[in-house]
Amino acid sequence: MPCCWGQDPFLRRRCSPMVLSRQGHRCLDRHHSLENVQVREHGAGRVTGTPEPVTAVRSAKQYLTYVSAGPFQYAVAEALALPESYFDDFRAAHRRKRDLLGDGLRSAGFEVYRPRGTYFITTDIASFGEKDAYAFCRALPERCGVVAVPVSVFYDDPEAGRSQVRFAFCKRDDVLHEAVGRRPAAVPGSLNPRTARRVTG
Repeated sequence: MPCCWGQDPFLRRRCSPMVLSRQGHRCLDRHHSLENVQVREHGAGRVTGTPEPVTAVRSAKQYLTYVSAGPFQYAVAEALALPESYFDDFRAAHRRKRDLLGDGLRSAGFEVYRPRGTYFITTDIASFGEKDAYAFCRALPERCGVVAVPVSVFYDDPEAGRSQVRFAFCKRDDVLHEAVGRRPAAVPGSLNPRTARRVTG
């Protein structure tokens, strides 16, 4: 198993295990920058190492990345120069959105796991008598025009998260208010599919 050493490309150079030991052939330097500005899904950065592990990473990455992140390199450089007040306002806005969606989900009957470091809210649908989050999420857009993700897709053992569903709150306030208004319709059979309209934002 290769050793992966994380390093922010905007920080001063640090000495990695590749230099400190004779294990350079099985080590990778991972340079990630977007974690600092909470745009984690796009993975702008780079990996350095010997050809064999780098080739393995590139082979795996082509199945994991769904957007080109090149332009984000320039965006991150600009973002890191923004004043602290920008990030204070950013955090406050996302906390407000988190509480808005979380309270709506809770009042609709979901068990809500309150997040502290992401823009996703994980819930449990067992209270609805549902056990299959994948089937629940497949039916949700037709039931009420809202989209969610089954958390089991992120587990090595899908059964461990079989009844958990994830919602995103990094949306406009009007979109969240509309989604919260529809949330009780997530309970199976409570909404005529023909009356549903998809919420986007």
